Amino acid sequence: MTALRLRKKSFYIKAKRFIGVSPQGTPKYAPCVEKVRGEVFIYLDRECAIYRADHTEDRLRKYDYIAIDVASGIMICRGSRKIQVLTTLEDKKYANDLLDYLYNWEHYPFKVKEFEKLKGETINGKNKIKV
Repeated sequence: MTALRLRKKSFYIKAKRFIGVSPQGTPKYAPCVEKVRGEVFIYLDRECAIYRADHTEDRLRKYDYIAIDVASGIMICRGSRKIQVLTTLEDKKYANDLLDYLYNWEHYPFKVKEFEKLKGETINGKNKIKV
């Protein structure tokens, strides 16, 4: 059992939009944001979220559960089950490492501004994802 209180909500995540193929034959992607539905919670005094994404590396499982920081869109951790992600987040050593790595990182405010700019461009129609 975890002490984190989850509530359902929609939020934005970082995504990649296919824009073409380079002359060398490698695919090219542009950054964009995508609105997903998941569960939001407060972790280390920040708003974080968990959502379910397709597992594309292999076909051993269908979905991954991904925890992200909502303000910056940076992935915190990934797991095959939601309880696995939540127990990882409740580990004190992992929380201290994450606090040192992500939230005390000098580039964190720039990542938040970059994500906000990307959200504004996508919402206003410049980087619309075509389905």
